[in-house]
Amino acid sequence: MIKSKAKLSTIFTVFIFIALASLDYAVIGLFPPLFSSIANSLNVHISVMGSVSAVTILFTALSSIAWGYLADKGNRKRLIIIGTLIWSLSLFLSSLSQSYFHLVVFQIFTGLGLGCNSSIGFSVLTDYVPKKYLGTIMSLWGLSQGFGCIAGSVMAPIVSSKLGWRIPFMIISFLGVLFIFLYFFVKEPVKGAAEPELRGVKFKSYNYNISLLGIKNILTKKSNFWLMIQGFFLNITLGTLLWLPTLYTAKIKAQGYSEETSLIAASYFYALFQLGGLSSTYFGYLGDKLQKKTLRARALLTALSYFSSYPFIY
Repeated sequence: MIKSKAKLSTIFTVFIFIALASLDYAVIGLFPPLFSSIANSLNVHISVMGSVSAVTILFTALSSIAWGYLADKGNRKRLIIIGTLIWSLSLFLSSLSQSYFHLVVFQIFTGLGLGCNSSIGFSVLTDYVPKKYLGTIMSLWGLSQGFGCIAGSVMAPIVSSKLGWRIPFMIISFLGVLFIFLYFFVKEPVKGAAEPELRGVKFKSYNYNISLLGIKNILTKKSNFWLMIQGFFLNITLGTLLWLPTLYTAKIKAQGYSEETSLIAASYFYALFQLGGLSSTYFGYLGDKLQKKTLRARALLTALSYFSSYPFIY
């Protein structure tokens, strides 16, 4: 009975954090299909809308470092509730923006809140799931992010075509508040509980906290350094894809279709572009299987996948 309850608790926690990751990316997916609508409403040129998305992503990335550091020193459950509250409130305020300046300011705070799940959620999941299944659970994490982008990019133009661009922001904001309520039923795992090297350790006595010196060691480790360099250049390419819905909308309008039809059709094309992420679950499982043969398996499989994608990008 106790094992059954523990298993249900684990499943519930994993579901909540993966669903929240999807919701986080739905926030990011909202903007691209609505660039033209927001620009017209705020009376700015559509080109400046890219800066809004850039600001959101930048502060999400920077704040994730701070959230991760705080998570290693404090209560992760409390921190993620605070972070979710920040981005939910900021997103709601974004929907009330009456100027470009207001939108940028509110999106800065949205990014500050969004950074919590990208670091803390990852930390919680890796303490719940045995290392032999790490690739699979992280693939589900990545899959949820793709679904979030699809959901946000499809929902935004459909709802905005009838109710205006502000309503999709309000919907995602209210969903964020719902997750805050669900978090109170999540049990925070003991730090290091899934680490095979710590199986014989009494976790009540394992209370290691990261220090500023630890951050230096993380940054100077070769594998971490090259992963960050790879991620930096990869995301330069991915960042340009934010403009795909706007490009699709312009091309469809040029064919003689209405603004409303163009927005909705463009969002579906953008969603189709994201469907490749569905393969992440299989590759995560494959990485777990190959990792048993060599500890370099996940890194080599990832590198091969990236190189294989380059011809299709160009």
